[in-house]
Amino acid sequence: MDIDPKFKPMIIGDNRKMEGVPDNAFGVVVYDPPHVGPQGRDKSRKKFDEDFGATVECGKEQGWTLSYLYPPFLEQAKRVLKPRGLILAKITDMVNCHRSQWPHCDFMRMADDAGFTVCDMIVKVRTGPMISTKWKTAHHARKRHCFWIICRNGRSCER
Repeated sequence: MDIDPKFKPMIIGDNRKMEGVPDNAFGVVVYDPPHVGPQGRDKSRKKFDEDFGATVECGKEQGWTLSYLYPPFLEQAKRVLKPRGLILAKITDMVNCHRSQWPHCDFMRMADDAGFTVCDMIVKVRTGPMISTKWKTAHHARKRHCFWIICRNGRSCER
């Protein structure tokens, strides 16, 4: 499933709605949401927002975070997953407006609230260099990792 037809997904749609996807259809749902909001870059030269899915709002009204996307996705995941099915969620923390955001914590709390059990978390560390000529002074630790959070549809991790 992808919202952009250019990637030729089997299902074109928003993971917060999953229209046309039957109930209890999948044993696993993989979730890789946008990790940053629109970057305000020169769209004529760089396609950062489009290439990285950074097209949803992430401003003051949203608390400078994209965590507001999680509850509608989790509601749909609960519906389309088989009982005891798994979510594999790739979540990346970020810094926005000089403030660290912790979406991985938000996701785990919201998953629990939605009736999932957070069973495991894998930290994936990027191996490539993080080079930017834009930033001369670092005010926060650079985010060189993401989290793969594993959740079970139900109240225990074991099958």
